[in-house]
Amino acid sequence: MGAFRVLDSPLDKSNFSLSYSISIDSYPGNNSSVFALECGSIVDEKLVLEIYFSYDGKILILENIDTGFTEIQVGMWDRNTWYDVTVSGNENEVQYFLNGALVHTGALLYNIDEIRFAHDNYSGAAFIDDVNINYGSLSVQEETLNSWAIYPNPVKDILYMEGLDQVKSYVIYDVAGRKLEQFHNTTKQINVSHLSNGVYLLQIHTDKGQVSKKFIKN
Repeated sequence: MGAFRVLDSPLDKSNFSLSYSISIDSYPGNNSSVFALECGSIVDEKLVLEIYFSYDGKILILENIDTGFTEIQVGMWDRNTWYDVTVSGNENEVQYFLNGALVHTGALLYNIDEIRFAHDNYSGAAFIDDVNINYGSLSVQEETLNSWAIYPNPVKDILYMEGLDQVKSYVIYDVAGRKLEQFHNTTKQINVSHLSNGVYLLQIHTDKGQVSKKFIKN
């Protein structure tokens, strides 16, 4: 089950970037269930790479090595927590980012012309958002902007930011896209204790550009 998309033009394995956000609402059951991003090559009849949020809490990356797949665990996931995933390929390697941190560097054998967000069992539920497909790898500036984090997430009182040099201002939106707050300061911590429980988007303006992440207030 899932959402499948055949791309109008293939992503060149040496020059692309792909990102999305995922939050798992209820745990998948049984011993095989996963929520996965699957990138394939219809032309080569190959599965190129997979990113698994597995039933046992593991976050796994699988890469096609022609005779099989390499598998590496890059983290653990928690329920009702947003995770930002980015894959960026250049002429030398492919890089994987989780919540802004580089977690794995590998190599791809094939271009990508099909993308699937798949769930291989009947139980569990997840949300996929902010899907971006780019026919170009991340620039140095984009990698810098991608390598930042907010914590804790979910948050009760104070939300902290790390990995950003110059914060000019920030805006908080609700899930309907309504602007709730806007502040012009250089703080790297935000008091969100007054917000109602729910999901929000934090948009930050820096000296190098604009970045955003979702957070959960509880």
